[in-house]
Amino acid sequence: MFENKKDQTKLYSLTVLDKGWEGFPNTFLAINAATFQVEARLKLEECAFNTRPYELPDGSKLYVLGGWDYGPVVIHVIRTDNYTVQKTITFREPGLAEGISAGPYYPFAYDSGSRTLFVGSAHVVLAIDTDRDVIKKVIHLRDVTMAIGLKPLYINLTYVNAIGMVYHPEEDYLYIAHLDRSLVSIYDLKNDRFLPQVIPLKGYFPIYVFANDDLSKIYTLNVRSDSVSIIDVKSKVLEKVIDLHGGWVSIRAMPGEASIVIDDVQYKGGDAFEWTKGSLHTITAPEFVPLGEGERLLFSEWNDGNKSLSRSIRVMGPASFVAMFKKQYYLTVISDYGSPTGSGWYDDGATAMVSLKSGEVPSEFPYANLFVGWSEDVQGNYPSSSILMDRPKTAIARWERRFSSSFYVLCLGGISFGMVLMAVLLLKRKSFRHPNSSLPRKCEPQTTFLWEATS
Repeated sequence: MFENKKDQTKLYSLTVLDKGWEGFPNTFLAINAATFQVEARLKLEECAFNTRPYELPDGSKLYVLGGWDYGPVVIHVIRTDNYTVQKTITFREPGLAEGISAGPYYPFAYDSGSRTLFVGSAHVVLAIDTDRDVIKKVIHLRDVTMAIGLKPLYINLTYVNAIGMVYHPEEDYLYIAHLDRSLVSIYDLKNDRFLPQVIPLKGYFPIYVFANDDLSKIYTLNVRSDSVSIIDVKSKVLEKVIDLHGGWVSIRAMPGEASIVIDDVQYKGGDAFEWTKGSLHTITAPEFVPLGEGERLLFSEWNDGNKSLSRSIRVMGPASFVAMFKKQYYLTVISDYGSPTGSGWYDDGATAMVSLKSGEVPSEFPYANLFVGWSEDVQGNYPSSSILMDRPKTAIARWERRFSSSFYVLCLGGISFGMVLMAVLLLKRKSFRHPNSSLPRKCEPQTTFLWEATS
């Protein structure tokens, strides 16, 4: 692979001399484009390198990507006026197998406005300030899985090589084609995050990525399926797949913990097949995939929108079928009283509600069981409470035996009745004339006896 100098006078490439490291390129060449004579040769030590360097638009410098499979990412900056290494940029992150992937791919994209060069590798994309030749941003490819609602549980979920990229200046988006996952992710540079969507490619193993002049279309050449995928940038969907040759069909599960049954044979994570065009095949995804106590994957849909677990496909050319799963966690709600609700499976990141139908349950009079709060993963003193489901969780209702509210009502009623009775008696007592009272006596009714004379 050659990089043609901007003035068309030179060809730049890397090749293998002196056997190199396991056959990987280790020597930079500058070739006269008219005579095809080597004008400069530069040995690059102690590393495996990509076969195609990147030249800045002004032609002043070249960037050569290198590294180890499970080692640091190394970028040599070569001056084009004397073909010497001006600087070596190295990136290493403890606990992360950064590395590069072998192959003649071109994992570069350039933002001429900020003079930033994006360089892709196995696990990260490095944003390099080409004025100072320093790393100013690190984009972790593992964040793709979390952006679309999954978590990278195993290394294979993070090993999503940035095989090629396209920078869109109007959107300020970086489109990244991933080799191992056969998809294109979109990174929002302004907000420093991946968009919560990916564009699955129906072709298998994208290896070259490029765009048309107005950046309205992005093209990926898929080497294993001999096809070209065309992405419409405005709608951000796969618009068309051009079949170049053969009938490679990729059938995968995302994430790879799920097994796919393909023509009655089970494949962990899926597989790729070269099938005869016109042949009919059956693929089946599981509804659930247990991951551990309180964790599972739930089938969502296939990458083409089909929601059937089992389907038949007829091979018309290269294609990619991805069974998409979402993570779920189980919420356990425990309570001795009050008819608790809320137990069940919830999507990762969802908000669950735990509640009790009653916060007071009668017991032997005058007592009742009263709700006093939640414990374990839920806090609060209200019978209803919300909880974020980002792992398996448990909510336990706490109860105490106390006097019932009906008992207090009865007591209050008795007290009220007694007070009313006392008030009535007091009023009656005040209306009765006491013998020693200084108040005027009430008029007594006069009794007149009439005697009738008898003869």
